[in-house]
Amino acid sequence: MKALEVVYASAPADDLPIHTIALRHASFPGGVLFLCSGFEDIDAKLETGEQVTFTAAALGISLPQRALVGREDLQFALDNVTGEARQRMLTARRQGGKIFVEYRPYLESDLTQPAKPPLKMVTVSYEDDRSSANVLGSFRNFMDLEWPTVRFTPSNYPGLKYT
Repeated sequence: MKALEVVYASAPADDLPIHTIALRHASFPGGVLFLCSGFEDIDAKLETGEQVTFTAAALGISLPQRALVGREDLQFALDNVTGEARQRMLTARRQGGKIFVEYRPYLESDLTQPAKPPLKMVTVSYEDDRSSANVLGSFRNFMDLEWPTVRFTPSNYPGLKYT
């Protein structure tokens, strides 16, 4: 049994899970914004061994459920959003491109590595009302994939063009 599963099953008072989010976009300072649930910033190592600082935030996370609908979503909310976080997200949306989300759970007793491999997603929606922000990240988004994946066009297949 994994350490995180033991914590969820037994709920020890001295070892709590810490949920973290990494938002990646070229417009963010350093290209990435690290956030964690709780009242204090934490220094933790990523699965690559890189040491990073996660900034404490009022972070609420709804983990994705396994589903057959073609898309699995992770939804998280930031309450009492500072103007800085809001401006970063709005700037990223204006500049375009995808905002990538990585979710990693850590155990309070072991910040040397994530308790589970990260979930890597792409944001599909962002809403804020100046007091909270809701971000929806999705992976396995089969509903938006093209089919067939190979396009039969005259530039790729010259025999298709009538002359």
